[in-house]
Amino acid sequence: MIKFFLHKKFWLPMIIILLMFLVLELLLRMGVYNPLLKPTSYLGSSYERLAALKDFGLNDIDWITTGDSRIDWGINHEKLRQAQKQRGVNHLRMSFGGADFMVLQSLIDWSIKHMDSLDGVVLGVSEHKLTNNSTFTKLYPIAWPFRESLNFERYNIMPADLKRRRHYYGLAVVNYISDIKDFITNPLDRIKELKKAQQQKPVNIFDYNNKLVGDLCAYSLDSPESCIQTAKQLMNKKPIPSGFKSPVRLCGAPNAKLRINSNRTTAPIKDKRRLINGWRSLIRGVLNKDKKLLFVLLPDHEMYNYLLKPKNAHQITKQIIAPFKSNPNFMLLDLREFIPQQEQCKYYNDPLHLNDKGGRLLTKKVIQKLIN
Repeated sequence: MIKFFLHKKFWLPMIIILLMFLVLELLLRMGVYNPLLKPTSYLGSSYERLAALKDFGLNDIDWITTGDSRIDWGINHEKLRQAQKQRGVNHLRMSFGGADFMVLQSLIDWSIKHMDSLDGVVLGVSEHKLTNNSTFTKLYPIAWPFRESLNFERYNIMPADLKRRRHYYGLAVVNYISDIKDFITNPLDRIKELKKAQQQKPVNIFDYNNKLVGDLCAYSLDSPESCIQTAKQLMNKKPIPSGFKSPVRLCGAPNAKLRINSNRTTAPIKDKRRLINGWRSLIRGVLNKDKKLLFVLLPDHEMYNYLLKPKNAHQITKQIIAPFKSNPNFMLLDLREFIPQQEQCKYYNDPLHLNDKGGRLLTKKVIQKLIN
């Protein structure tokens, strides 16, 4: 048996496979495959944004907007950019759909490091985002071009058992493999997408607008009971109206009523100190670099309050921002209640995202705060 393991017929194939893996890992890290990335994927969008930033000129950027899809799809980036431009300020979009804490951390720290003229950051988050644990689901695909600034030890916001997995999720092969498979499966479609993307001007990337025109007024989501009732009404409807897909999934589950009534869906976060320290470190890192920070507290739809947000979210949010209120470079724009609950359906495309009507209100508030 020992002779078999020592024979080259056993170990030589494994060494060859390992060498092939290492060569592929190196080539991907060198960016050899990047020109073929799907432009609309998380990884492709991130590299597209990086190229647009470099084309614009990293040292010509004065302000950035960052956050997840709530602000990326909600705010009118073109109006914000133009309003700032009238004041001689170059303000660009650095927000990404799917961004969690670690993505935002890498984007902000990377921007501060590489944009010499950066004066300020607009960071848009909701209470749900502030109390939501970081995961690896979209972290590296979004943050990959900016991964040099990822700092798991300093921010320490991930649970220890999850943080240990970063060595696996941080492999280039893990992050690129699905894109490579898709390219091999549909090479002609990918080439068409790439040609279309090449025609975009950098300013179009920064002025991206998702144009969300729906609303939530057709069915009620005002309470747990109405959400469950709406889910029953729509469960067998084909297709389910796009804005109601998540309510149907969450409130239509067989045990939804039991989970809501037992408060299991909104249980307080016990390990809140880790979250508070992580967000405070991020805010402090911006302010300590003598940069301005406009901290925008975005509204959460009522469904998040009774179904997804921990009961101590408001307390955690208050503790996060408390140390910075007297800092002259820290500006707070609290929009948590700027849309009355009874009117929410008019301003949301789905429970996570404002529609264009809500986005116009959000954009107006941000511009007024920055300019005034």
